[in-house]
Amino acid sequence: MASHEFFREIEHREVPWGDRTIHVPVFYRDAETITAVFTASLEAVLKLLPSSRIRPIRVSPRRCLLGVTGHEFRDSDAGAYNEVGIGIPFTLDVQTPILATLRGQSQGEPKTYIHQLPVTTEIARDLGVEFAGYPKFVAQIEYEEDASWRTCHREQLGSGLALQH
Repeated sequence: MASHEFFREIEHREVPWGDRTIHVPVFYRDAETITAVFTASLEAVLKLLPSSRIRPIRVSPRRCLLGVTGHEFRDSDAGAYNEVGIGIPFTLDVQTPILATLRGQSQGEPKTYIHQLPVTTEIARDLGVEFAGYPKFVAQIEYEEDASWRTCHREQLGSGLALQH
């Protein structure tokens, strides 16, 4: 395990887990993230949510926010792996007026419902599901980079996310 100055004051314990030993907390020493936020059909997003208490952050009467975040974890206690999160920003029980949350005037604390969270390794899936209850599953996720674009491809859905530097 590589040491890092940032973590020097945090107790890092070995803990038996199944047929292996893991380090807790899990340290992430080298990572890169790509995030994009889109508007989505409020009607379609409401069908994805497990509870009517979850109120998506709206940008118009019929549109809400939906985020896609790609993580490339190059060095962590869980090993190297990639991850793509599809999340819906929301408030609980309180419908915040349109754009109020974006202006910092939310009537409830904004949260994110994680709809999907594919990862590229079994240990990343197992840790996320068992310790945090995340909806993780294993999928092929790859990153590519050229002079002006960094692209994340999630092969299972045939979808991609590209952001320009």
